[in-house]
Amino acid sequence: MFYFSKIKYSCFLSLILIVYSVSRCSALYIGAKGLGMGGAFSTLVSDGSAIYWNPAGLAKIKQPQILMDLFYTTGQFRGISDINYDYRYGSLSSIALVYPFNKFTFGLSYNSPIINILEIQNIPKSDYYHFKEKKNIILCSGVQISQKLFIGIAGLLNFNKWSHNTTGFTGPLYWKELGFNLSTVYRLTSKISIASLFYTTGIPFSIGGVEWNSQSAKERVDKMQHISLTIGSGFNVSKIFSTEIDMKYTSWRNNEYNLQLNLGMEYFLIENYIPIRLGYYNVSHPNPYMVPLAISNTGDNDHFITMGTGINLRKYTLDIAIESNCINKYSSRNELNLILSNLYKF
Repeated sequence: MFYFSKIKYSCFLSLILIVYSVSRCSALYIGAKGLGMGGAFSTLVSDGSAIYWNPAGLAKIKQPQILMDLFYTTGQFRGISDINYDYRYGSLSSIALVYPFNKFTFGLSYNSPIINILEIQNIPKSDYYHFKEKKNIILCSGVQISQKLFIGIAGLLNFNKWSHNTTGFTGPLYWKELGFNLSTVYRLTSKISIASLFYTTGIPFSIGGVEWNSQSAKERVDKMQHISLTIGSGFNVSKIFSTEIDMKYTSWRNNEYNLQLNLGMEYFLIENYIPIRLGYYNVSHPNPYMVPLAISNTGDNDHFITMGTGINLRKYTLDIAIESNCINKYSSRNELNLILSNLYKF
């Protein structure tokens, strides 16, 4: 009785936090483990962050969990056309609840994964201002089909908002969209696993805003719709060392595409208790709709180095990860992101 009372209390607490978690943040991920490994986490994930990384990984979870992420970012941007700014921000970025039931494991999360507020130092705000925000709710489930095969499915409701005040842009743009995710994890051997994830944004709705560069709000939003496919391979070298490599391909409706490479490794200094994680990923930005036009050019590339550590206890896991942004082709953006993940197991 005490066990189930604890679960009910935890679920109630999660709902309260979801209601009050209206703060915005710029975290790109859920879970410090995945970030610490450079986003190469689609096959190795086995905790509540599987809601984001790979819902099929939920099937590996055998006990209820609550995951809460705190995010902090600080950085400087030195770009073209004398566009320079400094920024810093911190907030509760996401909260997730995982509950196994019979053969299925269900997950629910509320996230504020993207925000980008530019405080321009050398240009008056009346001349340039950009604001981008994205929140989402994810409902998903994972099931183990056999000893080797895991399958996951997820539905997402995204809330998006853009605001610009610069050449060609006036006023806000906002819309909602439904997303769908189908994923798998397959164990080739006891040491090697592969994973696949297919994601599509679906059909946008509740579109509002003004014309941008003679394009209606609907035309602008339609060009942002996309599908993506991720293929990953993980290798458990030993009980204390594992590596993974992921490739992600994204295609937009305007025939632009993006290719992302993720590399990561995890080594336990003390087996099952204290890990060290390192990662790298590269993101190209051929799509001008994903970043401000004033700083976007075809062929832009960002390179990220990540690292992390933590401590794993029987009922509680604390993980921390740091991400450092290197130099891209057209601008210099020195950025430091930090995620602190709290995982409670019941």
